[in-house]
Amino acid sequence: MALRKPTSTSRGKRWQRGRINLIGAGYDGDIALPSSAALPWIILIGFAGLIAHFCLATSLSIAPASIVMPIDFIRLPVIAVVAASLYSEPLYSLVFVGAAVIFGANYCNMTYGQRAKVYFFCRSKVTQTIKT
Repeated sequence: MALRKPTSTSRGKRWQRGRINLIGAGYDGDIALPSSAALPWIILIGFAGLIAHFCLATSLSIAPASIVMPIDFIRLPVIAVVAASLYSEPLYSLVFVGAAVIFGANYCNMTYGQRAKVYFFCRSKVTQTIKT
């Protein structure tokens, strides 16, 4: 699929969204601009997010989503531990319950998901041969 050149309509919509965001950011008349000391860190965070999305898109193009996404979900409990250690955030027990649910669901998806596909495939073959 070839990339197409943006039309003037899409540029206009982008400009309109930018104006709406600017109105939302400065509805009280006070827009806080970042300081010059914070600007390199903001740029670094932006590039880190861009690289993270690129890596996820690349990994999804190489491997199936049933393998990639469980590894991607590991970052949720890891970030909770990082926040607790670096920023002294409290670790709630529900964070670990949620992590257990995520890991359990992904484990079931990876182990039983393939079997279910084979079972339904075989079942449809059997019903097709019985009907004919």
